[in-house]
Amino acid sequence: MTDAILMQTVIGLFTACFIFFVYSGVKIRTLNKKYKEILLINKSLQGDLSAICAAVVNTGDDADKLDTNIRVLPVNQSKQKTEPQNRSFSQARVLLGNGAAIGDVIDNCGISHGEAELIVMMNKLEPQQACN
Repeated sequence: MTDAILMQTVIGLFTACFIFFVYSGVKIRTLNKKYKEILLINKSLQGDLSAICAAVVNTGDDADKLDTNIRVLPVNQSKQKTEPQNRSFSQARVLLGNGAAIGDVIDNCGISHGEAELIVMMNKLEPQQACN
């Protein structure tokens, strides 16, 4: 009977080891599958992070350009105040005063129709103001 008990114990241990081996194999395959999924997710996240870093660098460059433009803006505005900028209006005033057609003045001076009409009205008012 001892041999039978010993044999049953050995068979029981062998069966337990076999079940543990099969269970471990299944777990290892599952973990390998999850590991590969995590590697793919990690690679995707690395790509996203690289894109975000590139965008941040570009945003910094854009901010630098914007800062430069803002600093130059007052200089450009002061130049516009000192430079004669209304040559087209002066030219339009002369042309309209000499009897040129509004359409021709618009084409030659690059002003709008409303601006040309305003100059015509101002030309009409000037002689009246000179009399007063």
